Amino acid sequence: MKEQVRKASHLYNHERKEFINAVLVLSPRQQQFRSAPDGWNALQIMKHLITAEKQSMLLIHRTVSGKKEIPRAGAGSALRSFILKIALWSPIRFKAPKVAQVSEEAPELTQMVSEWDALFSEIEAFIEVQKDEILAGELYRHPRAGVMNMNQTLGFMQTHIRHHQKQLIRLTCHPEFPEALSET
Repeated sequence: MKEQVRKASHLYNHERKEFINAVLVLSPRQQQFRSAPDGWNALQIMKHLITAEKQSMLLIHRTVSGKKEIPRAGAGSALRSFILKIALWSPIRFKAPKVAQVSEEAPELTQMVSEWDALFSEIEAFIEVQKDEILAGELYRHPRAGVMNMNQTLGFMQTHIRHHQKQLIRLTCHPEFPEALSET
């Protein structure tokens, strides 16, 4: 199980780095562009991803520290995890849970990258110190999909980033998206 989770962690990290790079190449004006008054800009999308993942890890740590035995995630968890991935792959838009909402207009990019890097290091360290039984257990409760093991949680995080990569692409393809050289 640990090797499977390490592989999922590697795939998640690849998506995470691609997202960071996609935002880093944008000018500050492009990073703050919104296609609609109630829409998020690129910085807010990144902040949302970090917030959601921090909350996920907080819940995982609570689960591990609060229970002597963690039930193994079963077929129901796998099915719900798969359905969640399909939902995130679809063009359907979802309202973020309150805990993952973003209110800042322009979160600071460098700080967010450092925060996300630290979070990934925390995830890696968690994986390395846990036994297979813990990693296979019901560690995380998604607000809509229910309980997941660590592998399913990382799969959700990876798919969640991809979902928002599509949002970032829609934003950069918007007809009013600022040109790269127009910084004034």
